Amino acid sequence: MKSGFTLIELIVVLGVVALVSTIAFTTLKTGGETLALDRASHRLAQDLRRAAQMALRGEVFTCPNAGDTVAGYGIRFDKSGSTIARCYLIYADCTNDAVYTGPNCATGGAGSTDGIVETISLETGVEIAGISLGSPADVQFDPPYPTVHIKQSTSPGAILKIVLSSVVNPSQMKTVEITGRGAIRIY
Repeated sequence: MKSGFTLIELIVVLGVVALVSTIAFTTLKTGGETLALDRASHRLAQDLRRAAQMALRGEVFTCPNAGDTVAGYGIRFDKSGSTIARCYLIYADCTNDAVYTGPNCATGGAGSTDGIVETISLETGVEIAGISLGSPADVQFDPPYPTVHIKQSTSPGAILKIVLSSVVNPSQMKTVEITGRGAIRIY
């Protein structure tokens, strides 16, 4: 009797290996997209807390126009125009109007009367898919409590939801919500 494998046995084994490999690579790719979305949503929540902390500390910032003083710190979300929103700004409100005045993070450029503290780029493969109160939207924190302004409203009932999604699979989403009291939630 001869020992060894038949051609059919080899083909079946190769088919099983190919099937398992396909499933593993698909899961790995989807897992990477999910992790990028998780990291981006947590980074956004951290940046919201960072802006609140900057306002509480009364952090010093040099405004573009000499003589202006910082009234508070905030974040600007802008999905207007034809560009895909993959960034947001942390800003210093130098005009004391609870709204960012200047170019958006995608176009950049000069002409800001408020100070840009930092431009944050979202993770590769993640975009801002929606802004619940319309675009552009600002969340600003004014000292000393801090007072929270959501689109210039100081109502404690105001809620802003920023929806982040995967560029490759838009059905994968994370929402970062901030209330008029400063509470932040990710879901």
